[in-house]
Parts: sequence; C-alpha cells; structure tokens
Amino acid sequence: MSNGLTNATGIPSNAIQVPVQHLKNSLTHIIDLLSSRIEGRNNVDFYDSLDISYSAPLDLSQTGRGRKRYEITKDQLEHLRSLYFSLEAIAGILQVSLSTLQRRRRELGVNTPAYSEISDDELDEIYRSVTGSSSTGPLTPNIGRRRFIGALRSRGWSIQRWRVSDCLRRNIMYKLITHVCIDGKTRLILYAACRDNNKAETVLSLFQNAVQKWGLLSRVRCDYGMENYHVGAYMIQHRGPGRGSMITGSSVHNSRVERTHRDAYSGVLAFYSRVFQPLEDEGNLDVLNDVHIFSLHHIYIPRIQNSLEELVSQMNNRPVSTERNHSPLQMWERGM
Repeated sequence: MSNGLTNATGIPSNAIQVPVQHLKNSLTHIIDLLSSRIEGRNNVDFYDSLDISYSAPLDLSQTGRGRKRYEITKDQLEHLRSLYFSLEAIAGILQVSLSTLQRRRRELGVNTPAYSEISDDELDEIYRSVTGSSSTGPLTPNIGRRRFIGALRSRGWSIQRWRVSDCLRRNIMYKLITHVCIDGKTRLILYAACRDNNKAETVLSLFQNAVQKWGLLSRVRCDYGMENYHVGAYMIQHRGPGRGSMITGSSVHNSRVERTHRDAYSGVLAFYSRVFQPLEDEGNLDVLNDVHIFSLHHIYIPRIQNSLEELVSQMNNRPVSTERNHSPLQMWERGM
C-alpha cells in the first residue's frame, strides 16, 4: 500500500504505519537496553552503580538464544551454608532470585542441613564446658543465648533457638527462676513468683492461681518457650481456638512483662545477687554442687518470694502519671 491510499478498513495507510513504526522502535530500544544491562553484569562500573560487592557471574560460554545461566558452584553453596546463612541470605549475596537458587541447589545436590540430633543432657554438658566448672574455673560465665548459639556453631552443632533458650533456663545462675504475669492494658501484675524450675506445670499452677484471684483473661501473650505450653492449652480450652486466645511471639513484643522483669531484678533480685556473690568468692557456695543449691533454695526462696509480693503490692498501687495518676489496681477495677 502506498502513502495516502486507503485499505479495506477505509483508514489511510500512513495513519496505521506511523504508530506501528513508533511501537517497533520503542520495543527495539527496550530490548537493547535489557541486553546491555545483562551483558554489563560483568563490568565493574555496573556493580559500583548498584553498590554490590559480589554477584554470581553469567555463563558466557552458553550459546543459543535465551537468558544465560548463572555460574553457581556446589562449593559456594556448601561454604555459605556452613556459615549458617539462610537460603534467602545466600540469594541476596549471589544477587539471584530465591527460586533460581533453589533450582541450582537441587541440581547440584546440596541438601538443606537438618538440626543436630542431641539430647538435653548433652546440650547441658556443652553449656557447662563453655561456661566453666568448679574444677577448671570459669571460662565464659554469664553467657547469653546469642553467644551460646555462636559457641554451638563453632563446634559444628546446629540447634533450634527454643532449645537453646530452654538450656539456658535449666542452667541459669543459682537455678532461681522468676515467673511474672502482667495485664498489658492496666499494668496490673497478676503474679510474680520465684521457683526452682521453669517447668510448664509450674507456670500453669501459677496461672491458675491468678485466674482464681483475678478471673480468666481474654488473651495471653507469651514467647516461644515450652514452659508456656500448658497455659496455651488451658487458654484455648477455656476461650476457644481461632480467636487469638494464646498469642506467641518474640519477647521484645511483650514490653510490659519485660519491663516488669527489669523492675523485679533492680528492686529485689539484684540485692540477693549481691548476697550470693561473696559466698561464691569465699568458697562457701558452689553453684555446681546440688547440696549447696538445695540449701540456698531452702533458705532464700521464701525470702525472695516475700520480697516479690511486696514489690507486686507496691507496683499495683503506684500512681501512673500517663493515666491521670490512677494506679494499675484502679484501672483494673474501672475496666471490669
């Protein structure tokens, strides 16, 4: 068809050809731009512009049409997994998509390592070897969860975080556990108790006593610790499933109870810690001696409990400046 002539539709030919030519030019420009971006992945300037330290190179020896494959080796994946990088993190390091990484992992036969099979007793023994003993002396005492995870990884062990937390609770200094429950809205402390264990049965007993005194809460928030298992089952049984009767999450999202734990330590526990420390320094208390720990518990748990009950009474009746100086007990009563 020549310019100016009409086709079967009655529309001039140049009215059709010009937009089609513009579309063709745009598509060609996009293809050239994408091709230059792909080919430019091996250029240093391209990486500098993206602020990326490394990216999996393309296999330039690949012939034929289609996008070139990334050069990802089995040694790379095994090395990064040995450093406990997650698959998402490895995909970010290599600058490839997670689906691409998963596909290459399967092709190369790199399996996702499972958690180490180790008993609680063996885990406790590792903890004692890391923190030290009365015979060898202290090594790294007062170790926290993150450092203990690092100690396990350096020894080739991969352990779930909840098991690490349980191990730390079992081996806590002086084996004295403080249990706290607080109403998140009114700040009313429902209980604060000192016990010699962190068992789920103990937590459930304390919770049931609080229910008898204050009534059953609508919802309970806790961390992932297994000591809260029975309380979760109790809440679901009495409040029903599918409504958030038991909300689990990181302890940092439960700021009320974390603050109460700090208040309990600064107001009560720090004093007793200063009492116990000289006993250790003078050789009169061995935290690895079961007889010493039993004697410590027999004498001091009732005293610590009395101190905690006094702290609860003070905290529940204190004026809260951000609530028009109403006390937690007053706010609880008004909300009933």
